[in-house]
Parts: sequence; C-alpha cells; structure tokens
Amino acid sequence: MLEVVSKTIKSCLDELSGLPRTQIGFLTFDSTLHFYNMKSSLTQPQMMVVSDIDEIFLPLPDDLLVNLSESRSVIDVFLDSLPSMFLDNGNVESAFGPALKAAFMVMSQLGGKLLIFQSTLPSLGVGRLKLRKSDPHVSGTDKEHALRVPEDLFYKQMAADLTKNPCKYTGGQVYYYPNFHVALHHQKLRYELSRDLTRETAWEAVMRIRCGKGVRFTTYHGHFMLRSTDLMALPAVDCDKAFAMQLSLRTHYLQLRLYFFKLLYFLDLFEDIHSIRNSCQGASLASIRHTSSSGERRIRVHTAAVPVVTDLGEMYRQADTGAIVSLLSRLAIEKTLSSKLEDVRHSVQLRIVKSLKEYRSLYAVQHRSGQG
Repeated sequence: MLEVVSKTIKSCLDELSGLPRTQIGFLTFDSTLHFYNMKSSLTQPQMMVVSDIDEIFLPLPDDLLVNLSESRSVIDVFLDSLPSMFLDNGNVESAFGPALKAAFMVMSQLGGKLLIFQSTLPSLGVGRLKLRKSDPHVSGTDKEHALRVPEDLFYKQMAADLTKNPCKYTGGQVYYYPNFHVALHHQKLRYELSRDLTRETAWEAVMRIRCGKGVRFTTYHGHFMLRSTDLMALPAVDCDKAFAMQLSLRTHYLQLRLYFFKLLYFLDLFEDIHSIRNSCQGASLASIRHTSSSGERRIRVHTAAVPVVTDLGEMYRQADTGAIVSLLSRLAIEKTLSSKLEDVRHSVQLRIVKSLKEYRSLYAVQHRSGQG
C-alpha cells in the first residue's frame, strides 16, 4: 500500500490546486512519530523521531510544512525512498492517536486537508482501540448498535478541535479496502487518492439556511459539525459531497405559487441577508462562506423556483429519486448507531410503503386512467 500511495501522490503534485501557494508535509508513525524536515536548502529530507507519544512536541515547528514549488526536489526524493524506508520494519504498533494530534499541531496555524493511511488498529497512546469481536448473543438484540458506536470519545473531541481551526465532523470521508492486496486494490486506491488530491476544494466553509414563511428546515444530514441549531461547519467541502436536509411546511402560509430557494456562497465576513431575504417573497437562503484554493473571495447566488401545487400527482411526477434514496440512506445509517440492523431495514421499508400508500389513497384512485 505504501508504494501505491507514494507513487500516486508524486504523480499528482503538479495537479494540486492552489499552486504556487500550496504547502505540504509528511508524518509517519509506528510506536514513535517520525517528522520530516524538507527545507528547500536540503538535498534530501531529514527524519526526526519523537518517542514520547504522551507529551508530543514539534521538533522543527517552522520547517514541517514547506512550499511545494520551492521544495519539490526534496519531496520527490522523499516519496521515491518512502516505500523502502520501512520495508524491513518489524514494529507493528500504531500510535495513531498521537500522530493525529501531532498533525493537528503542525496544521493548526494554516489549516488545510489531512490524509491518513492506516492499516492496523490503533494500539498505543490516546485513541488506542481494542478489537471488538461480534458477540453472537448480542447480534439481533437491542444492544447490537453498541458495536457501531465509537468506543473512545477521543476521536469526536479531536474532530471538534480540528473544526475550531478552520471523516463526519470535519467534512472528510473514509475509503475502505478490506484485506488490502496490491494486485486487487491498487487501481482503486490510485484513482480515489488522485481524485481526492486534485479535485477543487473549498476551505473554512460555514453554511446556514434561512427560510421564508411557511418553510422551516428541521434536520441536517451529512459530514459536518453542527455548531448551533442551523449553523453547519464545513472545514473542507468539494463537488463530491452532498448534504440532505428535511423541512417542514406550515400549510396556511403556502399561498404563493412559487417558492424561491437561493443558495449563496460567501467568503467575506459580511452580508446583507435582510435585503436579500426581502427581495423575493417566500425565499429560503443557504449562505456558505468559504475560501477557494487560490485564496479568492467570491459570492455566488443560485436560485431555484419551486412551485406550490394542489395536484399530488404532479408532486410525485417531479420527485427526485436520487435525492430520496440519498436521504433515506442517511437516515438509515444514522439509525444504525442506536438500533439493530433489522429495525433499520424495517424503518426504511416502512417509509417507502407509507409514501406509496399515500400516493395510492390520495391520488391514484381518483386519477387511475390518467396515470396508467
């Protein structure tokens, strides 16, 4: 896996967004932490080992993140030599938690994206985990969901710390390669890593949805940190990410023929929401503040007009199947953290059956000939 990762990263260096401002750094770990000095004045990287994983410190705080363009030759040497550096390493311990804290310390002043490649269960320091075997007596019972709940709160707290310095709470994702084998998985790993490194990303984003009369967003689903009842923190967001929201309607307010949903992208720290909100009656505004990879400040407005109809069949014809499946999937995944899988499957089936039942009872009987 290390060889595939090294070659893929090297092949993507010229395509990273943000050049020539891009900064990059590397950290490896087993039972100790290995930092790398890659100053442009060096001919090859210098490894610095920190063995105290309980009291972590940065050996060279100013030289662990370097400018990619200026230190390109040193970075190339490092990536070429990385697979052979640990080829005969018999240390199978994993100080993953301390390594995560160290990476946070390195990035805290600038922010950015953190990619972690992990092949063993964390075994040392904070965040260490024990292998939890599935108990046959627990499977199918009300205690089954406990196996899917994080055993250590360290990771959720770490995610909260990371979002304060602008996989779920940090807007990230997990790529899983069970029983990794180079011959079987190297193409998939190469593609997914290349895509993750080169796709356009917005940084330090904050999103909030505001609604006009008659519409109210009640719940939010996706990879983000909900800082308040309606403020979504998105440290990194890209075109491959999707978010689902559930809304409630107050029918006595739905007297308009059209409802406008405006999606605004903000980077600057100011906006006149009041004037925008009053510009079209019945508006819902999703404001997103973010930084582009090039450091530009932009404001984008996307408006969608949603008609209010009295014909239920028209609503069913215009329903977005992909969006419905996406929402149901998110609801099911979240429910697995508190219920057994059998109950989760049943809840999804029940929601679908209820939707079809409503369609049949309220529309299909009256318009059978028209619907076919």
